[in-house]
Amino acid sequence: MVLCMLPFASYLLRTGGVHSTLRSSLIVIAVVTLFVALANVYALKSKGVWLALAVALPAQLLYMTTTHGARRRLVVPIGVVAIAVAVTVSFAWHGIWAATDDTALAVGELWSEVTGSAGVARGVDHMIHNEAAPGGVRERLMLWASAVLIWAENPIFGKGVAWLIDWQTRVYPDADYSLLHNGYLEIAIRYGVVGLAFYALLFAWTVRQVWRAKREGIVDPAAFSTYTAVLLFFAITILSNSNVRLAIGESFMWFSAAFGFYCYYRRQQEGRIKVTTWI
Repeated sequence: MVLCMLPFASYLLRTGGVHSTLRSSLIVIAVVTLFVALANVYALKSKGVWLALAVALPAQLLYMTTTHGARRRLVVPIGVVAIAVAVTVSFAWHGIWAATDDTALAVGELWSEVTGSAGVARGVDHMIHNEAAPGGVRERLMLWASAVLIWAENPIFGKGVAWLIDWQTRVYPDADYSLLHNGYLEIAIRYGVVGLAFYALLFAWTVRQVWRAKREGIVDPAAFSTYTAVLLFFAITILSNSNVRLAIGESFMWFSAAFGFYCYYRRQQEGRIKVTTWI
């Protein structure tokens, strides 16, 4: 919702087909919705979401102020929103740090060991057995290490549905569930490097189609900024969550691919793509 509201407001500022009173009302609703959504993001205390939003939202703001049409009309309202968000974060910083400090310290310690003399395997194993580390960090490392070891048995094509059989005898059984809390590993353990490459190529192609449709005036610039920002957000959140195995993640991936194909066929309809007939 956060990443959809600003492009929606920018579209309203640039479009001439909406009555001024209705446009102003919708912009106010969009801004209010933005801050209500931010308040809920803070209250839910999901560190993965915080990290993803901290990357995706500034990237979206930068893109909108440099590439959207009617830039002069957008710079001031976007700047006001950016300042308001920064002030809100500064006031909430104590709560943010209180929720993330132990995780940040554990990740820093892990990084020091992995890049030092311990190496990756020993560093991860040491953190898993470190009782002082947060439980969430230790459990995720157990899941990731077990998944990587199973994936390594068939790195190119993955283990398919048989990965669940191997999961019963995994190296770290204390994390007693099969959600891997990493979307990339969820794909890799099933489909290997081939599966990861497929998804990478698919979404690179869809982003290109949406970008070209935007450049050719088929879709509004707000659609492209929303699409890419939400894709970036999703790509970061699945580093620590298994959204790809949940209904919301599966639906989003279908939607993302479908919108790319929509733009492709619209470009084809507008004569931007040469259609080849095979006989």
